[in-house]
Amino acid sequence: MQRLLATRSLGDARRALVGSGVVVIVQFALFLLVGAAMWAAFPAGRALRGDEVFPRFITTHLSGGLAGLAVAGLLAAAMSTHASAINSLASATTNDFYAPLAGRVGDDRHLLRVGRGFTLLWGTVLVLGALLFRQKEAPVVVVALSIASLTYGPLLGAFVLARFARVRERDVVLTLITSSLLMAIVVFAGPLASWLGGPGMLVAMSRLAWPWYVPLGTALTVAIGLASSAVPAEAGAAQLHADPRVGSSP
Repeated sequence: MQRLLATRSLGDARRALVGSGVVVIVQFALFLLVGAAMWAAFPAGRALRGDEVFPRFITTHLSGGLAGLAVAGLLAAAMSTHASAINSLASATTNDFYAPLAGRVGDDRHLLRVGRGFTLLWGTVLVLGALLFRQKEAPVVVVALSIASLTYGPLLGAFVLARFARVRERDVVLTLITSSLLMAIVVFAGPLASWLGGPGMLVAMSRLAWPWYVPLGTALTVAIGLASSAVPAEAGAAQLHADPRVGSSP
C-alpha cells in the first residue's frame, strides 16, 4: 500500500507491484537458503528446541561480522514489524473509535497525546499476549500464518474470479463467506475433532500441513464462485433488469 500511494500514475503502480513480487521471490529464496543451511548444520539427531536453532546457528557457524549482522537484522525486522502493527492499532483506535465518540475529530494536538497512550496500551497488550503463549506443539509463526490463511486463500480466489465475466458481485460475496467458513473448519479441525469425539473427516483435515491452506482456500473459492455464477438469477429480477419500466407507477 505504501508503494501504491507513493506512485504518480497507474503504470508506476503496476511496476511497483511487479517489482515487489520479484523482490519477495528473492527474499524467500534467501529464507530457504538459511533454512537449508541450518538443516545441514544441525542434523535431526541433535535435539534442539525450535527457538534455539537459529541462535545456535549464529553463535557456532557464523563469524563475528556475520553474526553481528544477523543479530542486527533480526532486531531490525522485529522492530519494523511490531512498530507498524502498534502504529496501525493505535491509529485506528484513536481516529476511528475515540475521536468520533469523544467529539475531538479536529483536535490534532489532543489526538496526538491520546494516540501515544493507545500506543503504550497496545504495546503492553502484545507483550502480555506473547508471554501468555504456551503452546509448544507448534511455533507461534505457524499458528499465526494458519489463522491468517482463513482469508488469504479466499481473497486470492476472489481475484481469480474477477477474470470471469459471468461471475456477479453477489457470487463473490457469497463465495467469500462460504469459503472462509469452510477454511475455519479446516484450520481448527484438530480442536474440533477432539471436542466432537474425533470424526474421521476432521481427523484427516487436521493432518493437512498449513502451507496447503492458501491453495485449498483459493481452489474452494474459485470452485464455489463458478458454481454460484452458474445459478440463474430470479425471473423477476431478470425481467426488471431487462425492462426498467416493470414495477413503476403509471
